Amino acid sequence: LAGAGAVIVCSSASAKGGKADAVDCIGVENVAKACLSARVERLILVSSLGVTRQNSLAYKMTNTLGNIMDWKEQGEERVRAAYKGQDKLSYTIVRPGGLEQQAVGLDKVMLVQGDTAYSSIGRPDVAEVCVASIFRSEARFATFEVLQREAKPLEVGLSVEGVSGKHTTDAPYDVNDLAVSRQNSAALGPLFEGLKSDGQFDATNGYKPLKPADSS
Repeated sequence: LAGAGAVIVCSSASAKGGKADAVDCIGVENVAKACLSARVERLILVSSLGVTRQNSLAYKMTNTLGNIMDWKEQGEERVRAAYKGQDKLSYTIVRPGGLEQQAVGLDKVMLVQGDTAYSSIGRPDVAEVCVASIFRSEARFATFEVLQREAKPLEVGLSVEGVSGKHTTDAPYDVNDLAVSRQNSAALGPLFEGLKSDGQFDATNGYKPLKPADSS
C-alpha cells in the first residue's frame, strides 16, 4: 500500500472467497490497520444496507449466509475503532442496496444515513460514489447508504429520510465515462452536502453482535 492515496475495499465472503468472519470482519480490520501504517489518506469500505437492523427482512435473509451481516457490522465497527483519534487519515463506509449489474444513473441515486431504507442499486453507481467519496471532504468519517430515489423504509416506523435527509444530485451518468475524478467530482457536490460524520450520530443504531469475531 506504500504510496497509495486511497484504498477501496469491496471484498466479501463467498463460496470461493473465505468465511465471513475472516473476510468481512477480521480482513477488513487488517486492511484498515495496513492503511494507517502506510499513511493512506482515505479508506473506502463497501459494506451493506441493513447491517444494523436485525429485525429487518434484508438482515435476516442475508445473514443466513454464514452470519455475514453480523460480521459486516463488526467489520465497520473495527474500522471506526482503528481510526479513532485520526485527523489527516480518514475512512468512509458505503452501504449499498441490493446490487444489480445495470447502472440506474447518479441522477436517480440518493445517499441516506441511519440504515433506514432499502432498494436495489447498480454496481456502476456504487463504484462512482465510492470514487467520488475519495475527493469529498463531507464523506470523511461518514457512513451512508447508496439507494435509488424510490427506496422504501427498511422496517415499519423508519423514515426514508434517515438522520440527515435525502442527498441527491442531477448530475448525469454516462456508462462510457471513466470513474469520477477530483476535477469533475464537484458536480456531485449536492450528493454529499450535509452528510453527518459518525461522531454526530450512532451509525450502529445500538447494534449488539450476535457472535463476536476473534481478534485480527
